[in-house]
Amino acid sequence: ILGLGIVVDNAIVIVENIYRHITKGELSKIEAAKKAAGEIALPVITGTLTTIAPFVPLLFWGGIIGKFMIYLPVTLILTLLASLLVALVMNPVFAVSFMNEDEDHIKKKKDHDNRFLWAASAVVGVLAVIFYLTGGMFVANLLVFLYLLWLMERFILKPLIRRFNHSLLPKIQTAYQNTIQWILIGTRPWYILGGTFGFLILSILLLNIVSPKVVFFPEGDPNFVYVYNKMADGTNLEETNRVNKEIEKRVYEVIGENNPVVKSVISNVAIGANPPNNIDPTPSPNQSKVSVEFVDYQYRDGVSTQEILNKIRDNVQNIPGTIITVEKEQSGPPSG
Repeated sequence: ILGLGIVVDNAIVIVENIYRHITKGELSKIEAAKKAAGEIALPVITGTLTTIAPFVPLLFWGGIIGKFMIYLPVTLILTLLASLLVALVMNPVFAVSFMNEDEDHIKKKKDHDNRFLWAASAVVGVLAVIFYLTGGMFVANLLVFLYLLWLMERFILKPLIRRFNHSLLPKIQTAYQNTIQWILIGTRPWYILGGTFGFLILSILLLNIVSPKVVFFPEGDPNFVYVYNKMADGTNLEETNRVNKEIEKRVYEVIGENNPVVKSVISNVAIGANPPNNIDPTPSPNQSKVSVEFVDYQYRDGVSTQEILNKIRDNVQNIPGTIITVEKEQSGPPSG
């Protein structure tokens, strides 16, 4: 958004400067574009660099946070540099292309475009046939596609732009001018300022009264369901295994023996039974885990694995002497 705003601001300045030179009648469109861009090149460059400057120190941010956040300054700097290139190179070309031309120049340009159209059609046609015959299907299709895009710009987009510049755009400019003139009469500017401030307060009140539902981290159906079993310290392995078999039995009561959405069911006792937030790899004879893996989302036929997780959580309760936790897979790296 920041880069887009700077592009728009620079475009307005450049186009207005080009138009000012053209209306004087001393320079042609191309010469006016060169002079106008040259006159404001230094202010545009310095303005963009001052916006980039606060983000340069973020490139040297160290540690894990720096590696994670480096994409923010890099993206902003590249976007602003690209906006500078657009302002000084692309916008003058577009401005010259869209501004009015005298009739003689339009006629000469139309004759030149017609000759170029026939020549380009012949070249593209010959090259496409050659690539089709030699097996270069991709290159031939790409040539035809680009040629069709050029034809669409030549016969559809450019006439629409010219029609917009001659019919709708003057009406918009006139309406905007009349509105500004009406606002600036008498005490109307104060009423407009007060009304704007009032709308600001009203928007804040409405936001507090009717708050939109915002989910910053939306959760989907789980791909895995983990049933963690933790018994008292000192519990022997045989007792933990006995309780884990009871948990596995209750899990199968929910999912069934041949459930098409279940890919596998794996039980771990002691080894590999720690939760993901426990970074200690030491086997714990008082802990076990039952893992249920589901098939990919597109093969579930609309079955909600979240509902299966809830049913498993309800069905494995009330087992004495143990603490049971039912969770889905966690995104991101484990943390201690």
